[in-house]
Amino acid sequence: MIIAAAIYGQLGDASAAGATVTGFLIDGENASDQPLTDVQAVLIPDRNAGNLELSLGLREQSPDKPVRTIPPGAQFSLANTFSNDLTRSSDTFVEKCGGVIFTFHYTHAGVRKAVIWYLSPSRLRMELRKAGVLASLG
Repeated sequence: MIIAAAIYGQLGDASAAGATVTGFLIDGENASDQPLTDVQAVLIPDRNAGNLELSLGLREQSPDKPVRTIPPGAQFSLANTFSNDLTRSSDTFVEKCGGVIFTFHYTHAGVRKAVIWYLSPSRLRMELRKAGVLASLG
């Protein structure tokens, strides 16, 4: 597999209904010996919350410079920070959105490819809870 990734929500303050979800951040690494080009990533909620485009960032790259290529062996992140109207507790977020489909499209060695993951509502809730625990430790 070309990508090794972990998904977690970006979390704000904790409340009785769970931590506040302020966005998504997916970290990964291009484990191949060739660059990944024309990178595009989107989260698609089950329910009508609209698609969430994820922006690509490289660890060694200036955040002001747009990126669409991941060099071989490079660590990268895919991120979306929510507008205030989407920011909500993790439990409310899952109730509103259901699960999410993560799509990651790229070109590798001249061939267009895709990775598609489905995070069910229960899996998404679990990932957000894990992120909440990690955020509280930091």
